Amino acid sequence: MALLYKCSWRGCSKILKEKGYCEIHKPKIDKANKQRYKVYKTNRLIDEEQRKYQVFYSSKQWLSIRDSVISSCYGIDIVELYRTGKVLQGYTCHHINTLDNCWDRRLDTTNLIYLTESNHQFIHKEMNKGIREEKAIIKILISLKNKFDDEYKN
Repeated sequence: MALLYKCSWRGCSKILKEKGYCEIHKPKIDKANKQRYKVYKTNRLIDEEQRKYQVFYSSKQWLSIRDSVISSCYGIDIVELYRTGKVLQGYTCHHINTLDNCWDRRLDTTNLIYLTESNHQFIHKEMNKGIREEKAIIKILISLKNKFDDEYKN
């Protein structure tokens, strides 16, 4: 079965054969969005805490660990696999226990899971609802990661 990709547009569930945006959302990605992101990134570098995260995400250590995590899950979104049965290419390496809460686990592969952008945003949205919801999401992600490891790595 070939890997499929979700449209990168938030909330769009159109399935594509290659990474990117569907024909509906491609035209909406323009210079203004790129400029807005540049401003956002610059502002993150001003804040000392956010700067620490940006420096970390550019480090050789992180890029190496990230590649290892992607390889270990064959580049697919494990959440999507168990939620819908679809094999979709991941996009973002997510810290199950966030950097804000567990800086010491930033390079721990057991704390990382590869997700599509839409699943990544959904998980953050749910985690931001409250401590109980955050703990529930963390528990689900750990169990899905363990289930995948048991089924596909042994």
